[in-house]
Amino acid sequence: MNPDETLNHVKRLLQLLPGVRIAWVQKSTTCFRIGLAIGDAHSLAILAHIAVASNVPMGLEVAWDCPGVRHDDAECVRYDWRIPVETGPFDPPSELQLVGGILARRLKDRGLLPKSEADQLLRAWSFAVE
Repeated sequence: MNPDETLNHVKRLLQLLPGVRIAWVQKSTTCFRIGLAIGDAHSLAILAHIAVASNVPMGLEVAWDCPGVRHDDAECVRYDWRIPVETGPFDPPSELQLVGGILARRLKDRGLLPKSEADQLLRAWSFAVE
């Protein structure tokens, strides 16, 4: 599966988690950058654990157009993932596929992604299927 297809799957999977919305996606020659608005504490915990497990930095930002005068609007908080792009030969899975695979497993375990769909993605991303 090519990087663009993988990115599309990862974006869709992210939004299967309750309270998660994609705020932005940027692709450069060095990284995929995904900005997440996360309004559910359990989803935030899941995504923080995925970031740690896949060694992906998860930064914290504030929306550029945050209207809050007091700057205490939780809706303005964004979580910024920066997933490296492999530039040379690598053994699958890629960094992005690793994120997607861990995410697919978590969604499958929680009943948020059908087993058949999760297993299909896991196989495509060189994961063992349980």
